[in-house]
Amino acid sequence: MSGYTPLFDSLTTGTLCGRWPDIGLWPIVLSLSDSRGIVDVTPAYLSRVTGLPEAEVVACMERFCQPDPYSRTRTADGARLELIDEHRTWGWRVINKSQYREKARKMAYDQDRTASGEDAARKRAERANASGVSAGAPTPSPTSPAANAVPTRPDASRDLPPSDTETDADTETITRNARASASGAVAASEYVGDGPSVPRETFDRIRRCYPKGTYREANWQLAEREIGFRIDEGEKPADLVAAAGAYGLQQTSAGNVGTRFVMAPQRFYGREGHWRGPFNLEQPSEKDQRVAALADWQRVLTFVRAGDYHRGKTMGGRLDVVVRKIGGFQAIGLSNTNDASMRNRFVEAWLDTSEAA
Repeated sequence: MSGYTPLFDSLTTGTLCGRWPDIGLWPIVLSLSDSRGIVDVTPAYLSRVTGLPEAEVVACMERFCQPDPYSRTRTADGARLELIDEHRTWGWRVINKSQYREKARKMAYDQDRTASGEDAARKRAERANASGVSAGAPTPSPTSPAANAVPTRPDASRDLPPSDTETDADTETITRNARASASGAVAASEYVGDGPSVPRETFDRIRRCYPKGTYREANWQLAEREIGFRIDEGEKPADLVAAAGAYGLQQTSAGNVGTRFVMAPQRFYGREGHWRGPFNLEQPSEKDQRVAALADWQRVLTFVRAGDYHRGKTMGGRLDVVVRKIGGFQAIGLSNTNDASMRNRFVEAWLDTSEAA
């Protein structure tokens, strides 16, 4: 047995989608196949492994052996399995095993090259070749015009390091910022991103204010471009930062922070204008407010039962106002704290007092 079988998202987006128990059995079959795709087990064994009735397993395996006109792969008319011995009704071979093993191998190879930096080095070399810069080209004299010219590619620069990303984004940005620096317009380190220049301070403030979601780091690279476009269109950086803060408050109020409901930043700052709002804050329901009031009541009781009235008076804000409305800590201490009447007076006073008190 191979011991490991990669699964691709096409498993759930293909023709097995919504077909049970087929979609549940198929990954088990793949996991039991060896490097050649052989699954030499009986339906009874598969039944014990999966917990499915043996009759359902037999029916599923028969369906896997039938042509599938909607399959992405035309090998064997889209069939997934074939019998390895025509003289018995069990023991199968996964028809496309080698194809998907090769796909997984290429993906792992590409990921390893990206992680090790080999792919970035290859792309830098390709960009250098495309610009006509030779790796062994002689260095111009310090007094020559070529030495003082603003470089057009990072690999030809005397002062800027070569690109180490997997795209041309840093090449274009560094070149553009180098030209601006040479003209005295701005220091190259003050701008970030691909596309129109974005002040680094503005971009950093936006990132700090923007709510976290399930979007990826790569989304921020795209967001840099959109932010730059908005600034080029005349929008004030301070307004863009304020929009991130307002959106963060809205998503926090809605309980969406860290979930997929938070919009990816490049879409937020895109041409659709989501960043303009409005960002309405969800008002807590009366039930939620009463739960919060009861939680504060428990905090008050902690101080009362400990006799620590002085410390309780340092809570400030709404709690201090509410406690004074119902007579202060002494009155609460003299009452029966297990009696619902004092608790209800506290809750009503809490609801009548604004949070800004």
